[in-house]
Amino acid sequence: MHKYILTAVAGMALLASCKKYISYDPHDTYKVTALDYLKTESDYRTMEVSVYTPLQWLDQVVPIGDIASDNAVSGGESASDVLDLQQIDDFTLTPVNGTLTQIWQYAYEGVNRANYLFQYRDKNPAGQQVSFAGKDAMYGEVYFLRAYYYFTLAKMFGDVPLFVDKRLDISNSGTLKRVARSAVYLQAEADLNSAIAVLPAVQVQKGRITKYAAQALAWEGIFVSEQIRFCGDGVAERCQLRCLFAGERFLIDLFVGRREWSGVGLRDTVFQCFPLL
Repeated sequence: MHKYILTAVAGMALLASCKKYISYDPHDTYKVTALDYLKTESDYRTMEVSVYTPLQWLDQVVPIGDIASDNAVSGGESASDVLDLQQIDDFTLTPVNGTLTQIWQYAYEGVNRANYLFQYRDKNPAGQQVSFAGKDAMYGEVYFLRAYYYFTLAKMFGDVPLFVDKRLDISNSGTLKRVARSAVYLQAEADLNSAIAVLPAVQVQKGRITKYAAQALAWEGIFVSEQIRFCGDGVAERCQLRCLFAGERFLIDLFVGRREWSGVGLRDTVFQCFPLL
């Protein structure tokens, strides 16, 4: 009899512990969960700033272009100094190159952050609609940033995986295939068209993306795109529609000081990234 009583008590304790586990509230561990986020304009705008963040991590893209050309020679205090860049300089690349791996990871981090905002543009993770003034223009900046990241990936790696529907998670690992570089350029162009349609020519807060930046990147994308590199039909018309700067942007008379802090943000600049030291 005592045996059956002890078994019953143990069973009840087990059920009680299971019930406690099933009713676990994430707020017991985390102050903010996914369902708590993107409920206000401030949440959306804070997340938008995070889409800008990977831009600063891509600072090696320009030096790599110089090193791979005759403009610069990599090296330093010894033959083992920054081997990743020396491999690029000597054209002795292997599938394992830390600098190029970082560019791949950082650019896709930017894509993933942009896609997260697009995934919850109409409704937040809790299924609620959040409307506020300037939301369309804000998403114009996100369109530009996703185009910029994909443009960087296509320029550096050629054919790359392309996804725009949502943020990737661990369940998507190993499921994506590379697509033709021309398809990546077309997606970037579509994003830039969406950005141009809603972005202002001048931003109140200095440093944010403007219509001119989107127009300029569209120009560059059109002319480097493999699909139209031989001046296919419609190139002139497409370019003409994208670079109507209306006299707001023009080259300055003196080139002196362009690499100095005093040269940041002059009227010949449409998009500029620089480190905060």
